[in-house]
Amino acid sequence: MLAALIDENSGDKLLDATRKLCTTFTDLLKAAEPATKEPRQSLLNAASRVGEASSRVLTEIHEEDENLKEAQDTLLGLGKAVANKAAALVLRGKAVAST
Repeated sequence: MLAALIDENSGDKLLDATRKLCTTFTDLLKAAEPATKEPRQSLLNAASRVGEASSRVLTEIHEEDENLKEAQDTLLGLGKAVANKAAALVLRGKAVAST
């Protein structure tokens, strides 16, 4: 809806950035699946790509100010912490399942 309200070129860029965010988030969820054989680094990389894609969406909306930048950094840090904990849980689950 926001893309429809801004000029066509910017709207297309916003839609592309949003699609990439959705794709990277799907990749993050796949990397976090308990049955996956992906290494822990794949989960961390996926979380990083979600942060980058989120930043691009916000850039396309043109809502960058200092407070928003700090919030983005905080959210990215929290996202990485969640990814680390999820990866640790997956590894622990695999270890329990193997015994």
